[in-house]
Amino acid sequence: MSAKTVSVFVLGLIVAGAVSGVLLMGYQSQISTLETELGQLQGEYDTLQGSYDQKAAEFSNLNSMYSSVQSQRDALQADLGAKEEYMKEVSVDLSALYELLNSYSNLEDALPRILNSGELDKIGDTVAQITDASEDIWGNYQKIWEYVDDNVVYAYDTEFPYISSYRYITLDGVECFTEFTVDTRLNYHQTPKFTLTNRQGDCDDQAILFYGMMRYYLRNVYGTVYNSYLALISFTDETAHLAVFMPVQGGEICILDPAGNYATERYGSLTSKAPSTELQSYAAHWSSEHTIGTIKLYWVDDRDGSFSSEFEGSLEDAVKFFETT
Repeated sequence: MSAKTVSVFVLGLIVAGAVSGVLLMGYQSQISTLETELGQLQGEYDTLQGSYDQKAAEFSNLNSMYSSVQSQRDALQADLGAKEEYMKEVSVDLSALYELLNSYSNLEDALPRILNSGELDKIGDTVAQITDASEDIWGNYQKIWEYVDDNVVYAYDTEFPYISSYRYITLDGVECFTEFTVDTRLNYHQTPKFTLTNRQGDCDDQAILFYGMMRYYLRNVYGTVYNSYLALISFTDETAHLAVFMPVQGGEICILDPAGNYATERYGSLTSKAPSTELQSYAAHWSSEHTIGTIKLYWVDDRDGSFSSEFEGSLEDAVKFFETT
């Protein structure tokens, strides 16, 4: 190898070494930069990891709290459901009690309970004993009238409780009582059998007994049922009275009022008279104590106790009603 060639080769090595040194220094600088960035990223990662661990712990704690609250909510909901079911059951019983108490202390609620075929059958033996199957319908009316007059004395009602008012909420279609008030009425409606057995009752009880005995006689002994009404007499002093009004063929009327000691009679026997004179006579019978304000007439089906109000008005209006019935 010539000296020139060797010089060139050596020079090439020197240049290559210099270039390599430069490159090595460049790589070292990049490595240092990358290591610095890696350190920063590691720090950020560690910070984020710490934050994540904290959030994970908080999440776990919250999840535990949520599960606890959920369990409490489920328990409360189950308890609430049980209480609502109990409230509905109690309210159904209270509604039944409300209706039952009214059926003793309020006339319209009482009629289905006391004037149905089951109740009238209980007095059937007595009616059959004092009447007969003859065609003398007025004679048998007379026997029923005299039996009630002779065997039942007047007795004032005692105070009877009833639910006078209540508040409710609706749950699943059920009216659930939230509060209610209990008051008393000086009114109690006996069954005909109760009045007959105890031989006492007020005007309502005596009128209902007579009405029931008469209707049992007509349906089960005589065989033909004629119309008759329970007449609720409202006096102007805000008191009331119950009697039996019976329309008779030809536009006449017979009034039968056991507790009021009044009957439409002629020579001591039951009969019928023109409404204009008989209703005035009945008003005069009460005039020393009361003045008749209105009259309300109930027709009662003695088979099931269902009823309808056929008339309500003044004494003069009642005259017109019976004249055209």
